[in-house]
Amino acid sequence: MTTATVTGADGFAGSHLVENLLDAGYDVIAMVRRTPVVNLVPRKRMKVVVADVMDYPSVQKACLHSDCVFHLAAISGIEETRRNQVLSFESNTVGTMNVLNACAENRVRRALYCSTCHVYGNQKVLPVDEGTVPNPNDIYSAGKYSAELLSRALMNMVPHLDVVVSRGFNHYGPRQREAWLMPSLITQALRGSVIQIGAPDPTRDFTYVSDVVEGYRLAVERGKRGQVYQFCSGVERSNADIIREVVKIMDWKGEVRYSNPRSAEMMRSYGTFGKAYSMLGWYPKVGFIDGLKATISWWKGGCK
Repeated sequence: MTTATVTGADGFAGSHLVENLLDAGYDVIAMVRRTPVVNLVPRKRMKVVVADVMDYPSVQKACLHSDCVFHLAAISGIEETRRNQVLSFESNTVGTMNVLNACAENRVRRALYCSTCHVYGNQKVLPVDEGTVPNPNDIYSAGKYSAELLSRALMNMVPHLDVVVSRGFNHYGPRQREAWLMPSLITQALRGSVIQIGAPDPTRDFTYVSDVVEGYRLAVERGKRGQVYQFCSGVERSNADIIREVVKIMDWKGEVRYSNPRSAEMMRSYGTFGKAYSMLGWYPKVGFIDGLKATISWWKGGCK
């Protein structure tokens, strides 16, 4: 039986990953910063452990009996990272270094560092692939890319350390925090007659969360040491495109109000998943509309 530690296990993607791993036959050590948990449901072969990526002894203990580690814990909200720049940068860099050093000390077979498409920033050539040179444009993307560089440096220093890196593009689905785009649109529509959003033009590449976490597992099972894998749909959608679909599915009749883009906005973002397909056998299985309907249904059902 394979034992996996998941950092950030009670988060949006983390909780879905825990379910994916349990369904695939793993034993899971679900590492969380605090209890009670919000998104995790008690299941056989899952153990919840309280630890903080900024506290090395607790991380080392959480990884002690693991065959593999999935490192998702991060401060990821764009506005939150900009308000708390030092805390954000340290959590996303020093926290990652602590996790990877714990993996090295415990001789964990493989670790996955979950980076982000935001490391690419604004690019002249789209779609981006794993060979595109990152161009971080804010504190969040700078911290995440710095952690990618740290993983490479630590692998050079510690030959038995095996790390693969994922760059997940925007994902959505049940249990995502309300401040994110999809939940914000859905909850505003459910509660009132006005949807307030940023600029209509920025684009993103959205993939349903179950597909993304499937990619994380496959990267650990089938990926190669030091390689980067993108998980995305390969489809570019603007904020205005997404709102139109939400409004149509919900049959909502209110008013949409747009505002200006935030500073240092990544104006366009979408990628290719050819490498993940050829090396991991991964591709997105849940269509955008089907995923959106499932997400809306979850919010309408009281978020159970």
